[in-house]
Amino acid sequence: MVKLLYEIMAKDGNITAYGKYLLGDKIVNSKKSASQRVYRKLFNAIVSGVIRPGDRLLEEEISNNLDVSRTPVRQALRVLERERLVKIIPYRGAVASTLSYEEAEELFEVSLSFEEFICGKAAQNASEADIDRLKDMLSQYERSYVDRDYENMQRLDYTFHIAIAEIAGNKFAQEIYTGIRAKMNIISIMTLSLINRPQSTLDEHRGILDALAENNEELAKEKVRNHIEQIAVVTLERLKKRLY
Repeated sequence: MVKLLYEIMAKDGNITAYGKYLLGDKIVNSKKSASQRVYRKLFNAIVSGVIRPGDRLLEEEISNNLDVSRTPVRQALRVLERERLVKIIPYRGAVASTLSYEEAEELFEVSLSFEEFICGKAAQNASEADIDRLKDMLSQYERSYVDRDYENMQRLDYTFHIAIAEIAGNKFAQEIYTGIRAKMNIISIMTLSLINRPQSTLDEHRGILDALAENNEELAKEKVRNHIEQIAVVTLERLKKRLY
């Protein structure tokens, strides 16, 4: 699985602000550059579903595949553990995190508030270039849907929402939201909710995009609220069946 991971992941993932802080800012030309590279690869693989919830992350295999020592691998895994994307279990090692039903409920509650705030701010700020960038993401998502490339769909779903957070322009909200969104992807991967409603997700994303293009703050909030609520219904139902 881990060897396949690095053959699949051609691009580095987004490093969270908290992850960058934990790894340190003096990254260029230092040992920490290797830690950041490992972190990016693993983070991107987790949010896209290449690494699935419950998968083991073997230090030796990761270090061999990325051609780094085990020290930066260990450092990256500790950051991911603090971000609750990985659990380090005594005598077993690192495992990609799963979420309980109660944790998923709480996450959806928090996510809804952040999504509304972020989309409202993005509607105020969105430029023509921003809208073109989001349109391109949705075009890529649609092609991935046709090709049944579910890992790329997960990645694009994540980057679409993160791009909106960037457009919103509130760096404090963006820092917190990046971690929330990563955990939302974990739930989606656990329940296959994105795979089971790809057209609905695409249509809802287009509705959000149209509201942003019109710079309509209230409509953008309404569209993203409906999107998150619809996902919550499907996801929590599937998660309950999976866990109980």
